[in-house]
Amino acid sequence: MNRISVITLTILMVSWQIVGLCPIPADQQPLIASLLRSMVRSINNQSSPNPSILIGLRLAQNHSLAKEKQLLQALKDDAVNRVQKGLKFTSGEVALYVMAISACCENPAKVLQLKRKNLVQLLSQKVNDELDSVKIASTPLTNFYQIGLGVLALCQQGAVIPYPLVYRLLSNPAFRDTIDDSQVSIDTIAVLAMALTCIREQFTWDQKQTTDTTMKIIIKQILNQKKSDGIIGNIYSTGLAVQALTVTSTFYNTSDWNYTQTIQKVLSEIPNGTFSNPMAASQVIPSLVDRTYFDVTKLQCSQDTDNLDMTEPPTVPATSETLIRVQFTVTNAVANNFTDSITISLHKGSVLLSVMEEAAKEQPEKFSFTIENSSWGPFVTSIQGVRQSTKDRTYWQFLSGTVPLEQGVGDYVVHDGEHIIAKFTIY
Repeated sequence: MNRISVITLTILMVSWQIVGLCPIPADQQPLIASLLRSMVRSINNQSSPNPSILIGLRLAQNHSLAKEKQLLQALKDDAVNRVQKGLKFTSGEVALYVMAISACCENPAKVLQLKRKNLVQLLSQKVNDELDSVKIASTPLTNFYQIGLGVLALCQQGAVIPYPLVYRLLSNPAFRDTIDDSQVSIDTIAVLAMALTCIREQFTWDQKQTTDTTMKIIIKQILNQKKSDGIIGNIYSTGLAVQALTVTSTFYNTSDWNYTQTIQKVLSEIPNGTFSNPMAASQVIPSLVDRTYFDVTKLQCSQDTDNLDMTEPPTVPATSETLIRVQFTVTNAVANNFTDSITISLHKGSVLLSVMEEAAKEQPEKFSFTIENSSWGPFVTSIQGVRQSTKDRTYWQFLSGTVPLEQGVGDYVVHDGEHIIAKFTIY
């Protein structure tokens, strides 16, 4: 049986062609520093340590070394705790832990070492389980985004990914449907593009040609979702898309994408608070500092300096005494058995979560809800007792009028007269 094996002594040397990048002008560097400060400050506020935050901080040129060390230790402790207690630890999560630890110039294979298994071996097992599920059930245990992260992290650790496993994945109907879908998640295909770019260096010339056929489809899909202002997909998927396009420049023409336009658009959104969520900031930092996830195993940690200025410039208060009115509607579009609305008055600058909390206080029988903490902040799992289900592919979608929200309930700032709709639907 073809399985992923982990090379413990030899790290495969992977080569790729990087698109020519332009440095960020000095007068815009403070914008990047502001994102790094928000990421550093989030470390003490995390309900569980976030590996994406550490990856972003490590790939940057400016550092808060004590805080990075604190987060690194928290990640290692959390990994051990999850395995010892049998807590949820998906392939994508383990992959990010492996990448974050590698970005600190430490060997993730020396973490865990419980039950004769280290963190890299655990990741290998989980990715193998994902691929077995694809073979048997034609669908992954989690999703193709997490498989992509897992394969990328294993490749960086020197794992041998047998070509028959890759071919079976690339020819899987569900995988083909995913990458052929015109509305495919940019995050998913961007991570898959990076994973395939890494592992293709292990293949023969003929095997590369087959892999490259899929790569061309993926890159075309990414470019097809490029907007006139440079955004790719939406503003929050643009960071991963830039990373993918950066390491796959042989698959498109230089005229197909304006790197500078995209980066300048991202920079222009920083003062608007678009990346105030530390997780969102961590997704764009690599591209803003001319790096990608491919660099996590190449950093020279001994050369780092503790040079991130944590002084925050004066800011305008997020909320004001001015009151606004927001209409909030919840509707079950699956069973079509209820639609309830309420108008809430609250302070200007408030986020959607505040609207939901006020609605639940006023009419709990109609607007009570539950949330789970995620790396992106609070995630709504149920409203009025109706719970989202991965098995049934149902979830609560939030819209402003008819436009889906790109931010989570803890980040989206509502506006006077706005109509927010929470719709239970199928994806």
